[in-house]
Amino acid sequence: MNKQLILCLVLVLMSVMLLADKVEKEQAEKPLQPRIEEIKPFVCIGLVAHSQDMQEIMAIWGKFFSIMDNLPESADDCIYGIHYPGEKYDPEMGEGYLYMVGIIP
Repeated sequence: MNKQLILCLVLVLMSVMLLADKVEKEQAEKPLQPRIEEIKPFVCIGLVAHSQDMQEIMAIWGKFFSIMDNLPESADDCIYGIHYPGEKYDPEMGEGYLYMVGIIP
């Protein structure tokens, strides 16, 4: 009886793994569809990185988590990473983007 139970569990596990692999392949084949939404202006408080350097962006996340307990409670329980053109944005050079990590209070 134990051998039958083990065999049944192995078959279930293999079926789940095969199904997960199939779903992953189907999702990989579907191209991402961009979505543009118009939203009302909102206030976001947090920290800003003045660079597109990935190391600086990762560092700003770490700094944000270290100060997060000192911020007011988030209105929607979310933390946002916002990439946006700053005041010194130059569209020809593609420079001047800012990256903010923050919450909506």
